[in-house]
Amino acid sequence: QGMADPQRIGIYGGSYGGYATLAGLAFTPDLYA
Repeated sequence: QGMADPQRIGIYGGSYGGYATLAGLAFTPDLYA
């Protein structure tokens, strides 16, 4: 959709957001590495 630069995006969170961040990194590492 062109809304974000895929080379400069990051994710973070606390509490459940922290779990969601960890799950995102663990299950879809190709999106964030």
